[in-house]
Amino acid sequence: MRVAESATATCWFLDMKNLPTRALFLTPMAVLLPLLALSAQTERPKTAEFDWRAPARSEMVTPVPVELRDHKDAAASRSAAPRWKERVLVRDIDGLSAFEIATRRKGDADRQVAVGGGYVLALTRSGLLVYDKSGENVGGVRGRALKYGVDPRVCFQRQARAFVMDVWWHWGDSNFKNNNIMVSETDDPRGPWNSYAVSGPGGVIGGAVAASQRWTGHTLPGTERCDIWFPEPPKTPTVPETREVLDSTLVLSTPDMKAGQPTRAYHFDGLLGHPVLSQDPVDPLYFLRITDRHFIINMVEADGAGGPRWRQLGASLHGLELTGSLPDSPQKGIEQKTPSGSRHPKNVVLQGGFIWFANAIHHEGRAAVQWYQVRLDGSIFQRGLIASDTSSYIQPTLAVNERLDVLVSFQETSPEMFIGTRVAWRRGDDVPGTLRAIGATGEGEGVNRSKTPLDYSACCIDGDNGLDLWTIQGLTDPRHKGHTVVVRVPFADE
Repeated sequence: MRVAESATATCWFLDMKNLPTRALFLTPMAVLLPLLALSAQTERPKTAEFDWRAPARSEMVTPVPVELRDHKDAAASRSAAPRWKERVLVRDIDGLSAFEIATRRKGDADRQVAVGGGYVLALTRSGLLVYDKSGENVGGVRGRALKYGVDPRVCFQRQARAFVMDVWWHWGDSNFKNNNIMVSETDDPRGPWNSYAVSGPGGVIGGAVAASQRWTGHTLPGTERCDIWFPEPPKTPTVPETREVLDSTLVLSTPDMKAGQPTRAYHFDGLLGHPVLSQDPVDPLYFLRITDRHFIINMVEADGAGGPRWRQLGASLHGLELTGSLPDSPQKGIEQKTPSGSRHPKNVVLQGGFIWFANAIHHEGRAAVQWYQVRLDGSIFQRGLIASDTSSYIQPTLAVNERLDVLVSFQETSPEMFIGTRVAWRRGDDVPGTLRAIGATGEGEGVNRSKTPLDYSACCIDGDNGLDLWTIQGLTDPRHKGHTVVVRVPFADE
């Protein structure tokens, strides 16, 4: 059954260039399709019993203290940083008020956001910017403070009260590509950080980082066979010398890194999956592995000696058909299409004892968004589809709060429009598999001429109140450069 929801609103917000106001709209063309997965509809294979498995190797890593606040480029970065405009109130997004803060700068990519300690940390390839929740810029450093690493990832671990960041160093010996994992000592990102450079032989760009209160995990995709979404792997490696390539998952102690102590980095054979950010107060660190047939949940926890070990916790057939590669998406005014992003999830979250994520899929010739709530045995509790007959929906991410309210952020593009930023949300007690009408948080004003997705999106929970949800999204300005929008959806006010 298809359920189409649409609405229009006569709500106004200040244009990013201080032009006359224009209406905020709720996209009427979106199809929001509930796809509740019941036990009777999805075959569940009997989960095989796996013994605990030890790391393949470990290495002692000594941290490098990093004082981002006092870095020699900090003052210059703040003066050169994009100035956040006057706070912009969006009066209504399907019943929720929100504010957005806009910056304008030369094209940037890989936008990330994390919120905690009263601060909003916005991270891109160009550097790190810190704002308070009212939108005032209170600090920041340029990319050189992060060794000009690429593909940055950041999250806030609520129980540890610390920010966790990963930046991939893409130069140097091809057999030793460092993963620069950084943890803040407090919940103030302007204070001391501890940086751990961990070896990642044979790796490539595109990893992920997440943490529980006990463990921080990182995955390095390595070869295509080790990708997050891949056909069922052979039981034994087909290439004899695959240790450096298959050595794709590493785990470190979150408390040790926060304290700035030397600690061991434990490397596991193979790819355990995408690390899951634990918003629940638990010690184990979960990983979600997606194959063309199964959702597999792996778990890392402490062994008797204080080191980590892992085992498969559950595996279930997902029954998904929309697992093919993504088509690039058309945009207004140019034949060049924009990248739709990856079909791999950009972030995965543990909340309320469930695993939550969203990904882009190939649906009826266009990119669309699918989101999931998954049990710890790998079976689907609910899922939903956001699709359109005329537009492509790209670059999705998902955030969920303590009440299991969900925010999905993504972009919309078509031959008739530039890339616009969008959100859709649901209450925890809404009909399973459904989202409310799509809200527009910004409209692009130029084409994306880059072959990389400048329109990157990310979202997260407010690590302080556990209820508000935030998103950072990218647009293009009339000069075809990057434009960043940060939006808070204040569920805590409801």
